Amino acid sequence: MASIGKSSFDLANILTKRKILKPRCYMYSKYKIYSKDIWNEHPYDWRARTIARIVENYEYCGHMVSNKNYKVSYKSKRLLPTDKKNWIIVKNTHDAIISEDLFNKANERIKRRKRVFKNKERNMFSGIIRCATYGKALSLFNGAKGVSHFACSQYRSFGKSYCSCHYIRYDTLCKTVEDDIKYHINLVTNDKDKLIKDLLAKYNINNQVSIDFKRLERRKEELKVILKRMYEDMILGKVSEIMYNEISKEYEIELTKISDKIEESSKLNKDRNELGNSITKFIDEVSKYSLNDSLSKELLNKLIKEIRVHESEVIDGKRVQNVEIIYNFMP
Repeated sequence: MASIGKSSFDLANILTKRKILKPRCYMYSKYKIYSKDIWNEHPYDWRARTIARIVENYEYCGHMVSNKNYKVSYKSKRLLPTDKKNWIIVKNTHDAIISEDLFNKANERIKRRKRVFKNKERNMFSGIIRCATYGKALSLFNGAKGVSHFACSQYRSFGKSYCSCHYIRYDTLCKTVEDDIKYHINLVTNDKDKLIKDLLAKYNINNQVSIDFKRLERRKEELKVILKRMYEDMILGKVSEIMYNEISKEYEIELTKISDKIEESSKLNKDRNELGNSITKFIDEVSKYSLNDSLSKELLNKLIKEIRVHESEVIDGKRVQNVEIIYNFMP
């Protein structure tokens, strides 16, 4: 149908009306995998994006395709598309579902129907802005009177039964993010100690004085020796079994408490050290910018890992909306 001019949106509507199971819902119905409540609640609601991915999948022609995505860093889970010229294609590895001619014809039709939005280059938040409910991408739209805004792509595709709108104006988001970045730039420039203290508090890492590990380890070894000697004395008849059980129980309780305290403090120190390294990297990156730098896609990608937009709520008659900004290098 794509080869005769049907759009991805048209095909999604056709499959939805015919009640054809979506790919993952079909896999769940047959093999009980890919289970997710929201998919099982709406098993026939196809998206245009899903159709487009199927139509553009070259593997249906009988070829194996790899290296389609890459990671910016081994620390990041985010995948970016690889240029098609760098794809690794091994032909005729399995039976083809469609002919290559039909594949090319369908993709040519789909390609012709795609619109290029004038505001696309303005969306500097592309790839990093998501709704806080399900982690779905927020798409940019031109609203009434030319006011650009973001809305959850899942809400736009399927409605409120899937997700809420997560509406936020483009200019509002720009100001919110810019103010937060400048706040951190100002702290890095003028008050690093406050920034470090705030970040430690945010991630629940306090500045407790480290315990004396050497003293605890020494006491731990002492208790082991005492318990061993007491056991030997009991075997030799120097100490009664009743006395041994009574005293050894107290020592074992103390030994357990010491071991737990050492383990807990070791984890706390490890977390503190890891966060300290992350904070150092974050400060080094932020220090490259000044308060005069304007917001740009390059600056956003350098500093920010993800922006999560929560649904707005009305508190005391005022509209309030939480916007989480997760910076690079931070947990």
